[in-house]
Amino acid sequence: MTVATDGAAATPVPTPLDAPLAGGLVIEASAGTGKTYALTTVAARAVVEAALPIERVLVVTFTVAAAGELRHRLRRTLAAAAAAQAAAKSAGDGQAAHLVDRWQRAGLAASAVQARLGQALR
Repeated sequence: MTVATDGAAATPVPTPLDAPLAGGLVIEASAGTGKTYALTTVAARAVVEAALPIERVLVVTFTVAAAGELRHRLRRTLAAAAAAQAAAKSAGDGQAAHLVDRWQRAGLAASAVQARLGQALR
Protein backbone atom coordinates (compact mmCIF):
# COMPACT_ATOMS: atom_id res chain seq x y z
CA MET A 1 0.00 0.00 0.00
CA THR A 2 1.21 3.54 -0.69
CA VAL A 3 -0.02 6.94 0.33
CA ALA A 4 0.51 10.06 -1.78
CA THR A 5 0.75 13.39 0.00
CA ASP A 6 0.60 16.88 -1.51
CA GLY A 7 0.92 15.58 -5.07
CA ALA A 8 4.36 14.17 -4.27
CA ALA A 9 5.49 10.68 -5.12
CA ALA A 10 3.70 7.94 -3.24
CA THR A 11 5.20 7.05 0.12
CA PRO A 12 5.14 3.37 1.03
CA VAL A 13 3.19 2.52 4.16
CA PRO A 14 4.92 -0.20 6.17
CA THR A 15 3.15 -3.48 6.73
CA PRO A 16 3.16 -5.12 10.16
CA LEU A 17 5.96 -7.38 8.91
CA ASP A 18 8.24 -4.48 8.00
CA ALA A 19 7.15 -1.64 10.29
CA PRO A 20 10.03 -0.22 12.33
CA LEU A 21 10.21 -1.56 15.88
CA ALA A 22 12.07 1.39 17.37
CA GLY A 23 9.96 4.17 18.84
CA GLY A 24 6.19 4.20 18.82
CA LEU A 25 3.71 2.94 16.31
CA VAL A 26 0.16 4.24 15.89
CA ILE A 27 -2.41 2.10 14.13
CA GLU A 28 -5.68 3.84 13.35
CA ALA A 29 -8.39 2.22 11.27
CA SER A 30 -12.04 1.32 11.07
CA ALA A 31 -13.51 -1.89 12.44
CA GLY A 32 -12.62 -5.06 10.60
CA THR A 33 -9.52 -3.70 8.86
CA GLY A 34 -6.89 -5.85 10.57
CA LYS A 35 -5.76 -3.72 13.51
CA THR A 36 -5.53 -6.69 15.86
CA TYR A 37 -3.56 -8.68 13.27
CA ALA A 38 -1.20 -5.72 12.85
CA LEU A 39 -0.76 -5.21 16.59
CA THR A 40 -0.13 -8.88 17.34
CA THR A 41 2.32 -9.17 14.44
CA VAL A 42 4.32 -6.14 15.55
CA ALA A 43 4.28 -7.27 19.19
CA ALA A 44 5.51 -10.77 18.23
CA ARG A 45 8.27 -9.19 16.14
CA ALA A 46 9.29 -6.97 19.06
CA VAL A 47 9.52 -9.99 21.37
CA VAL A 48 11.65 -11.98 18.93
CA GLU A 49 13.57 -9.46 16.83
CA ALA A 50 14.24 -6.83 19.50
CA ALA A 51 14.39 -9.36 22.37
CA LEU A 52 11.85 -7.21 24.18
CA PRO A 53 10.30 -8.93 27.21
CA ILE A 54 6.53 -9.18 26.80
CA GLU A 55 6.16 -7.17 30.02
CA ARG A 56 7.71 -4.20 28.19
CA VAL A 57 5.24 -4.24 25.30
CA LEU A 58 2.55 -1.60 25.71
CA VAL A 59 -0.55 -1.76 23.53
CA VAL A 60 -3.34 0.70 24.22
CA THR A 61 -6.93 0.14 23.19
CA PHE A 62 -10.23 1.76 24.17
CA THR A 63 -12.24 -0.78 26.13
CA VAL A 64 -11.65 -3.51 28.69
CA ALA A 65 -13.25 -6.03 26.34
CA ALA A 66 -10.96 -5.00 23.48
CA ALA A 67 -7.92 -5.25 25.77
CA GLY A 68 -8.95 -8.77 26.80
CA GLU A 69 -9.42 -9.82 23.18
CA LEU A 70 -6.06 -8.32 22.24
CA ARG A 71 -4.32 -10.13 25.13
CA HIS A 72 -5.92 -13.42 24.02
CA ARG A 73 -5.02 -12.92 20.35
CA LEU A 74 -1.43 -11.94 21.17
CA ARG A 75 -0.97 -15.06 23.27
CA ARG A 76 -2.48 -17.15 20.46
CA THR A 77 -0.14 -15.51 17.92
CA LEU A 78 2.93 -16.17 20.06
CA ALA A 79 1.89 -19.81 20.63
CA ALA A 80 1.23 -20.37 16.91
CA ALA A 81 4.58 -18.82 16.00
CA ALA A 82 6.35 -21.02 18.57
CA ALA A 83 4.65 -24.13 17.16
CA ALA A 84 5.48 -23.16 13.57
CA GLN A 85 9.09 -22.38 14.50
CA ALA A 86 9.44 -25.71 16.35
CA ALA A 87 8.10 -27.53 13.30
CA ALA A 88 10.44 -25.44 11.08
CA LYS A 89 7.42 -24.49 8.98
CA SER A 90 7.37 -21.23 7.12
CA ALA A 91 5.21 -22.34 4.23
CA GLY A 92 1.65 -21.10 4.15
CA ASP A 93 -0.30 -17.91 4.31
CA GLY A 94 -0.99 -17.67 8.03
CA GLN A 95 0.36 -15.04 10.38
CA ALA A 96 2.67 -17.53 12.16
CA ALA A 97 4.09 -18.74 8.84
CA HIS A 98 4.81 -15.17 7.76
CA LEU A 99 6.56 -14.43 11.05
CA VAL A 100 8.66 -17.61 10.92
CA ASP A 101 9.58 -16.91 7.30
CA ARG A 102 10.70 -13.39 8.24
CA TRP A 103 12.81 -14.68 11.13
CA GLN A 104 14.39 -17.39 8.97
CA ARG A 105 15.20 -14.87 6.21
CA ALA A 106 16.69 -12.53 8.84
CA GLY A 107 19.01 -15.33 9.94
CA LEU A 108 17.70 -15.47 13.51
CA ALA A 109 18.75 -18.65 15.27
CA ALA A 110 15.80 -21.00 15.76
CA SER A 111 16.90 -21.61 19.36
CA ALA A 112 16.83 -17.87 20.12
CA VAL A 113 13.40 -17.49 18.52
CA GLN A 114 12.05 -20.43 20.53
CA ALA A 115 13.57 -19.12 23.76
CA ARG A 116 12.10 -15.64 23.33
CA LEU A 117 8.66 -16.96 22.40
CA GLY A 118 8.76 -19.44 25.27
CA GLN A 119 9.67 -16.75 27.76
CA ALA A 120 6.82 -14.52 26.50
CA LEU A 121 4.35 -17.39 26.90
CA ARG A 122 5.27 -18.13 30.53
